[in-house]
Amino acid sequence: LLYTIKFEEGTQEENMPCDTIRRFLCRRVKPKTAFQGIICLTVMFFIKLIYSSCLSSNSCIFSSIAQGSEHEIKVAVFVQATDLLSDEEVSNDIYQCVANVGEAKTQHQKFSLFPWMDVEKPLAFEFDLYILYSTTDSVRTIPDEFHELGARKIHETHASSNELFDSVNFIKQLSLAETQRGWIFGSKESPYDFFLKINSRPRAALRHHSLESLCGSPALVQSVLRNLHSSKSGIVVPQGLSQSPNKTKEYLLKEIREMYDIELMLSVSSSEITRRVYRDVTKKDLVSDEKYLWNIVGMFWARYSDFRTTEWVSILPWLVSQRSKQNYHALEHTVGKLFLIIPYLEGVNVSEIGPAVKPLGIYFPQYHQVPINDAIHGEGFTEWTLLKPATESTLAKPLGVEEGGLGYYDLTDPEIRRKQGEMARAAGLHGFMIYHYWFSGEGPYNYSNPVMGRIPQLMLEDGYPDLPFLFSWANEPWTSTWSGINDGEILLPQEYGTEEDWKQHFFYLLPFFKHPNYILVDGKPVFVIYRIGLMKSTLGPMLELWRNLAIANGLKGLYIMFTVNNFVHADGVFPAELHLLCDAAFHFFPTMTAVYPMSHATSLIDVEISSTQRQYWGGYTTFSNIVRRKVNPSVLPVTPETFKGNLGTTFKKMYSEVPFTANGVNVPNLFFITAWNEWNEQAMLEPSDKFGFSYLNAIKEAVDNQPIIRIP
Repeated sequence: LLYTIKFEEGTQEENMPCDTIRRFLCRRVKPKTAFQGIICLTVMFFIKLIYSSCLSSNSCIFSSIAQGSEHEIKVAVFVQATDLLSDEEVSNDIYQCVANVGEAKTQHQKFSLFPWMDVEKPLAFEFDLYILYSTTDSVRTIPDEFHELGARKIHETHASSNELFDSVNFIKQLSLAETQRGWIFGSKESPYDFFLKINSRPRAALRHHSLESLCGSPALVQSVLRNLHSSKSGIVVPQGLSQSPNKTKEYLLKEIREMYDIELMLSVSSSEITRRVYRDVTKKDLVSDEKYLWNIVGMFWARYSDFRTTEWVSILPWLVSQRSKQNYHALEHTVGKLFLIIPYLEGVNVSEIGPAVKPLGIYFPQYHQVPINDAIHGEGFTEWTLLKPATESTLAKPLGVEEGGLGYYDLTDPEIRRKQGEMARAAGLHGFMIYHYWFSGEGPYNYSNPVMGRIPQLMLEDGYPDLPFLFSWANEPWTSTWSGINDGEILLPQEYGTEEDWKQHFFYLLPFFKHPNYILVDGKPVFVIYRIGLMKSTLGPMLELWRNLAIANGLKGLYIMFTVNNFVHADGVFPAELHLLCDAAFHFFPTMTAVYPMSHATSLIDVEISSTQRQYWGGYTTFSNIVRRKVNPSVLPVTPETFKGNLGTTFKKMYSEVPFTANGVNVPNLFFITAWNEWNEQAMLEPSDKFGFSYLNAIKEAVDNQPIIRIP
C-alpha cells in the first residue's frame, strides 16, 4: 500500500500541485475489503498530519507546492450530439465551441508572452470532454480534430439513433463524471468546479445563438469562468432564451415569444410528472400554482457544487426504465426544465449572457511599394512617406520594434503580418476587415485589378495574419483630395463595368470566400460595400449575378453588408431602396456621426435606416487627417481611457437592448473598429509612441468582461 502512494524520483508526480496529489493518491488507493479500508484511512490520517506539518515547517515538497502553485480549476464540457457524425454543420458548430474552450485554456499560459498586456490574468483551468453521439455505418468515432483541442481526457459515449433527447443522456454523462470522485482526508472530492452543457437538439438558429452565447469566443469563455469563480452566478444561460416570473416577456427573443405560450411554460407545477421528479431529486414537494424559471434550449454553464449531481444520477435507472412509456417525451422536457428550476428555487443566481462580441479591426493593406502609387505619387511612395516627416505634436507614430512595437513596417514581410495576427489575437480581436480595391473605367493612369491586391494574395500563400477576415470593397474613385468625393482630379475612376467585369471580379474573390478563415454569417461569406449609393442601378443586377455564381460554385450564397457612413444620404441610398438589396449594415465610425450624431466613440443604438435589417455596431480610436490635409483638417480625438469606457457602455447596451429589437440578434456578433492601422488618419489599434498598447488593452479588458446579467 505504501509503495503505491510513494513518489518516485524523476517523475512528473514529484512536483504535482496539491489538488493533483490528492487525485493521484485517490486513484492508487483502492481498498477492496473492510480491513484494507481501515488501513487506508489510517494511512490517510497520517498523510494529513505530515501534510499539515510540512505546511508549517516548510520542510518538504508539499510546502513548496502549496505555497508556490495556483489552484487549477477543473472544467467539464458535456456534449449531447447524436447527429455529430451525420450532420456536418452540427459537427462544425460543436467543434468550434470546444475549440474556443481549448483556446481559452491556453490564454493563461500565453499571458507571459505579451508583457504589454495590462489586464487581469486569465484563469488557469483544465477541462475534460464528455461527448455522446450516434455512430454511422461508415464512421464509428469522433473526428481526429477533437483530440487536438486541449482536453485532458475525452470520454466518448455512443447513443442509439432513436435517442433524440439530451436530458437523460446528460445524466448518463454525469454518472460517468461522478466516477472521477475520490475520497480524500475523510471527504469526497468534487471531480469538477464548473461544467458546460451543450447539445445539437435546437434548430440551427437557436443552436447558433446558444453556442455563440456560451462558448462563442475564448474571451467569452474566460468571462463566464471568471463570473462563476467569483460566485456572482451559479448558472449562466444564453440570453433571451429563459424566462422567470419576475422578468417581462419582452426580454425573450422575438421568435421564442411567437413560438410558445409563455404563461403556460412558466406553470410547470401543474404536471404530475414534474412534481414526481422534483420530489425524487430534492426530497421536497413542489408548490402548486407557482411559476418558475423556464429555459428553452437546455444549454448552460453551471457550478458543479450548485447542481444536484448525485441526486440526478440516483434516479437515472428509473428515468431509463421510462423510455418505453408514452409520456417519455414529456418526461425528457420535464427533466430539462428542472435542471434550472431546482437551483433557481434553492437560491442559486441564474444569469444570462449574449452572443460573444467579436471585434474586427479595419485593416489597410498598403505600407509597401505598389506600381500605381509609384505612378501617382513618385517612386517608392507608401503611407509612411507622409507620416515619417510630419512634425505635428498631436501625431502618434509607430512604436519601435525595440520597445515591442512593429515600427515602420513593410507588409510584404510575412513576419510582420504574423506578429500583427498574434498581437490582435492576444488583445481579443476576432479578426480583420480588409480593404479591397477594384476599379473600372479609363483614367489618367494605367492600372490592373485588384489594385493593392498583393497583401491579400500573400495571405493566401503564407497564411499570415492567421485570423478570420472579410473584405470591404472601397468602391469609390481615387481622387487627388483623398476624400472619395469628385472634388479634385480623378486618379482612378469607378464605373463598375459590364457583366463580364462583374464575373471577373467575382472569380477573383472566390478563393478568398472559400478560405477557412473567411468570415461567414448564416453560412455565407460576408462582403461589405463601402458606398452602395454610387452603384445605383448596377447594384441589383451585379449582386444577383454574384449570389447565383456563389451557389453555383458550392457556397450557400453571399451575405452583403452596406456601410452606414456620411455618404448614405448624399448618395441617395434610402430613397432608391438600394439598402434593401443587402442583408445587413455596419456602423462605420467616425464618418457616420456626420448624419447620426452620437456622443460616444462607439455605437449605442440601432440607427434609422428605413428597414429592419441587422445592424452591426462599431467604434473608432481617433480620427485626424492632418497628415494628408494641412489646411482645415478634421480632428476627432479619442483617448484610450475614453475608448475603454465607451466599449464597456456599448457592450452593456448590446446585452440589455439589441437582442430584443425588430432587427433580431447578431450571430456572430461582429463589432467593427476603425481601425487597425490607418496611420495617416490616426485611427489605429497598433502600438504607438504616444499611446503605447493602451488601445489594445482597452479591447482586451472589454472582451474579457462581457456583461453577464442576473435573471430576477
